[in-house]
Amino acid sequence: MDIRGAFFATLLLSQCAFANEKCVGGELRFTFNKLDIKTAFSILADFSGNKLVIDPTISWAGPLNFGCTPWRTVAEDLARTHNLKLEIKNGTIYVAK
Repeated sequence: MDIRGAFFATLLLSQCAFANEKCVGGELRFTFNKLDIKTAFSILADFSGNKLVIDPTISWAGPLNFGCTPWRTVAEDLARTHNLKLEIKNGTIYVAK
C-alpha cells in the first residue's frame, strides 16, 4: 500500500470510530496530528474522484481536523487558510500559490 493508500485507509477508519456522528454523501472526517498539505489535497482528490495538479513549491505540514465536512469545503478551507488559489473544474483540482 502506498502512502496515499495508507492515509486514505486511516481516514476511513477514523470515520468508523465515531459511530454517533455518521458522515453522509461527499462528507468525510479528516483528523491527522501532522499531515503534509500536498498529501491532504491528494487524499481529497482520491476521495472525490478528481485528478490533482498542485504547485510543487507549496509546503506546509501540521494538524488537520474536520468532522463530517464536505470534501469541497475542506479543500476550500485549506486553500483559504494557506493563501492558495483553488480551482476545481473538469474533474481536476488545481492548487497554486
